[in-house]
Amino acid sequence: MEKKDTYRSQFRLPQELYVLLKESAEKNRRNLNAELIFRLNVALSDERLDRYLAQQKVTREEFEANAKAVERAFPAQLDSEPLPDNYIKDDLDEAISRLNSVQRRALLKFICSMISD
Repeated sequence: MEKKDTYRSQFRLPQELYVLLKESAEKNRRNLNAELIFRLNVALSDERLDRYLAQQKVTREEFEANAKAVERAFPAQLDSEPLPDNYIKDDLDEAISRLNSVQRRALLKFICSMISD
C-alpha cells in the first residue's frame, strides 16, 4: 500500500545520469529512489528555504544574519578540543535568545525540517 503523501511516477533519464545515480546510491548505501530523493532535496533546499522564509515574512538577509549569530556561538576549537556536554547547548541557547520571536521560530522550524528530511 502506498502512502497518500507520495507521488508515484516514472521518469526517463539519460543512461549516463542513471549510472552516476546508481553508483552514488551504492556508495551511500541507499537504494536508487532514496538517492534521487536525497539529491533533489539538496538541490531544492534554497527554494524550500526561500518559500518558508516568505511565509514567515523573514528576509533572506535577516535569516543569514541570524544564522551567522548562531555560527558565532560555536568556536573553532569545537573540532579539536573535547568540551563539556552542555557547552554547545548553552552557547546555542544564548545565540537563539538574541533572535526575535519570528526569527527564532523560523530558524528552529528550518532546523527541524532539515533534521527530519
